[in-house]
Amino acid sequence: MDRVLLVEDAKTVGRFLEKPLLEAGLEMVQAFSLAESQQILREDVDGFFVAILDLNLPDCKPLEVVESIHRAGIPSIVFTGNFDERIQDMVWSNDVVDYVVKSGRGSIGYVVDLVKRVRSNRKIEVLVVDDSMVARRLITRLLKIHQYIVHDAGNGVEALEVLKAHPDIRLVITDFNMPRMDGFDLTQEIRAQHDKREMAIIGVSAQGDNRLSAHFLKNGANDFINKPFSTDEFYCRVTQNIEMIEYVREIRDASLKDYLTGLGNRRYFFERCPEICERAKSGSAKIAIGMVDVDHFKRFNDTYGHDAGDVVLQHVAALLEAHCAADDIVARFGGEEFCVLSNERPVSELVGFYDSLRSVIANSHVLIEGEKLSVTVSIGVTTEPLDSIDEMLNAADERLYEAKNNGRNRIVLAS
Repeated sequence: MDRVLLVEDAKTVGRFLEKPLLEAGLEMVQAFSLAESQQILREDVDGFFVAILDLNLPDCKPLEVVESIHRAGIPSIVFTGNFDERIQDMVWSNDVVDYVVKSGRGSIGYVVDLVKRVRSNRKIEVLVVDDSMVARRLITRLLKIHQYIVHDAGNGVEALEVLKAHPDIRLVITDFNMPRMDGFDLTQEIRAQHDKREMAIIGVSAQGDNRLSAHFLKNGANDFINKPFSTDEFYCRVTQNIEMIEYVREIRDASLKDYLTGLGNRRYFFERCPEICERAKSGSAKIAIGMVDVDHFKRFNDTYGHDAGDVVLQHVAALLEAHCAADDIVARFGGEEFCVLSNERPVSELVGFYDSLRSVIANSHVLIEGEKLSVTVSIGVTTEPLDSIDEMLNAADERLYEAKNNGRNRIVLAS
């Protein structure tokens, strides 16, 4: 569990923060003074990925705790009751994540979200593109304070090479005026390959006016910042664009996932399959489609209720997912029916694979109302790369009906 260091002399603030942090999977350790925080860090300086700091502690001046945590190399969020522009400027010079004024429960929620943001940022890659090394270093430093993984390039041509080498980049921050390829052309090149919903672009320029901003946006950028910008504004824009990408991804993931079992749904299956099936038709890959149906499922619902039926489906789904390889596609088609597309498995192994899957489920038990119940499935399988996915599914369905009619708890493989 990732740990957060809170340096705060008020126990009430600690209580307000601890519960939502724990709910987010984070452990909070509270120090009530500068001296206590230093003692904690002497014992475990590498144990904290972020710190939350009050400026008004009983044993130090306001900036001492910020400087101490900065020297320890831990990103810090200042959470204080005073809004003082002079102190705020000095705080920013110590590379803090943010400066937040205590103003009730809303500010508590904001700080907790910041902590979660810093944790998530450790897996997010950003590309900074600017022909000025000074500008690149400044933006890179700001991003690293927020724990982003940062790449950089001196112009648009270099940027495209970096993007090719690092396909997980989610945000590009690009200057306008650069040699070889400027920010407009780079934005257009990126948009030819990456949708706004999967990669954000922020244009930056010291020549900025409304026309330049509009031109960037019309060329495909998500946002625009004029130089010079405040640290506060920069972080707000970056966070807003990253979170928008994440929200879109969450919505898309939800649309492709079965809410009950966590497996992919029919839409997920049909989005993943075409490319694999085309490779199979050309002979460059071997696939099989197995339709899996829970035997006598209606009995579970009729005898124990629909909640028990849900437990059975979750049980079978978990076994299917555990049994299949990472390259296989496992989806719930609806009701008690699942589909397993086996990818790159030799035909000689298919009977063994699907029969092993059937056997694993048959030998398992699901606990319902204190009673251990057995669950079995019937499976119909096709290995022929027919003209369409629908044809393969229909062929597997026909074999499934044979398995049902021949006594259930068995597989039938299309010859």
